[in-house]
Amino acid sequence: MVQQIGTPSPASGGFNPVPTGRLHHNDVQVIPQGVPTIITLDVISNGVSGGYDYGNHFNDGIEDTVNHWIKPEVEGWYQVNAQVRVFIEAGDVFTFQLFRGPGSIAAKTTGQSETTKSLHISDIVWMSVVDYVLLKAYHTAATACSITGSPGRYDSTFMSVQRVR
Repeated sequence: MVQQIGTPSPASGGFNPVPTGRLHHNDVQVIPQGVPTIITLDVISNGVSGGYDYGNHFNDGIEDTVNHWIKPEVEGWYQVNAQVRVFIEAGDVFTFQLFRGPGSIAAKTTGQSETTKSLHISDIVWMSVVDYVLLKAYHTAATACSITGSPGRYDSTFMSVQRVR
């Protein structure tokens, strides 16, 4: 049985859906040194193309795999969760940012010894009907860093959005 996500609408006596979206990064993306780069979120998470969304709850048509963003088109407060899996060389600094439209709203920076690391961002943000959210990466390494992804892995690169109010 598929459970609907949303709240009953008193006016219509029907169901008022909550916009929900989730995108994954599917492969390896090289991030050039010193250049803020949009993270390619190119797979919609559902039970067919990968991920944990076997009930297809995260496919409300608000995901854009061409522009690599989620654009709910319904005004409100949204819970945004994002994760990037990156290989960081010794002494490098890697920054991962969440953007609403053109402006950064949250960032996570790490400088680590040589390791593969999953970095997380979570925030509640106001979104108008024209707003969208996307992820960017930036680093100071002498060589390029790589972001990895694989839909369905617990540590993959992804972004999810759900209206909370």
